[in-house]
Amino acid sequence: MPSTIPAAPQAAHTRLAWLLLATATTACNAPAPPAEPVQAPQAAVATAPPLAPSLAHAPAVAPPPAPVRDAPPPAPAPAAAPVYAPAPAAYAEPALEQPPPVVAAWAPPPMRVEVPPPQPWPDAYWIGGYWAWQRDWVWVPARWARPPRPEYAWVQPYYEHRANRVVFINGFWAPPRYAFRPPPPTLRLQIDVDLHGAVQGPPPIGPQGVFVPPPPGSRPGLIVAAPLGTPPAVVLGAPPVIAAGMRIEGSVHNRMTQVHQTSDIAQNVVHNRVTIIAPPGATSGGRAFRAEVPAAAHLAAAMARPGTAPPQPMHAQAPAPALAVAPPPPHAAPPRPAHELSLIHI
Repeated sequence: MPSTIPAAPQAAHTRLAWLLLATATTACNAPAPPAEPVQAPQAAVATAPPLAPSLAHAPAVAPPPAPVRDAPPPAPAPAAAPVYAPAPAAYAEPALEQPPPVVAAWAPPPMRVEVPPPQPWPDAYWIGGYWAWQRDWVWVPARWARPPRPEYAWVQPYYEHRANRVVFINGFWAPPRYAFRPPPPTLRLQIDVDLHGAVQGPPPIGPQGVFVPPPPGSRPGLIVAAPLGTPPAVVLGAPPVIAAGMRIEGSVHNRMTQVHQTSDIAQNVVHNRVTIIAPPGATSGGRAFRAEVPAAAHLAAAMARPGTAPPQPMHAQAPAPALAVAPPPPHAAPPRPAHELSLIHI
């Protein structure tokens, strides 16, 4: 016999079925939810291991800098060869008699230009500047000077080329009738030089015998052959020389004439002239040179500048006899021809 379901429970079951059907229909018609974005897998990051407890709170220390390698020092420049320079100018009171000769190890430097100012007093003598040996060549400045005693005459410095050395006698004041004695060839002298840190100059370049230093601007070491008693200032107007060959020819003398026996004494000086000669290969310009110049220091020095006219003759000066060269001592070798000239009175 078929079972019978009460009406109330049957209605409840019918409503539940319709509810389930409606829910299923709604779920089927609902839109699908958006798909979640797919992230790419991250690469594994290496992490440092945790610090030890004692280093966890230690301050950060920068790594040591890379060592800096200095560039190698530059190679030292070659040392320049020492250049000879003469000692500073100096002045010493001239002697009143002939000084002893000394031997210099190298030649005097070229001359320096010193033009004389006007004569300051009537009996003043012009002593031209020159190189003197004082264990080195020292420039003695030019000056006007009075004779230290009546009738004294100025004797020019003496230079002689002998065996690659220079025999030198300083300038001095000589009494009347004094006879200058050149060093005999047989005289043996020791070189007077201080070698403690001194830079030597070149030896004399030129012929043996008496000479004067070369003109200003010349090559150091060159010498100019000259008669005995020639003032060094005679070369001030000559061109510089770069090779040996310049020479001076002529004679040097004077004649003094006393007019009165009082202080008003006139002077009749014969300022003879000498000739300076140089071949073309000796001068710096490559030209031959020949000129006559006064054989007096003050007149020759006044011609050092081009276009400078020689000054007027000096005022009256005290007379003094010419100085003669003394004869050689007995049993001594006769002097060379370069010693045959008497000295001058400026």
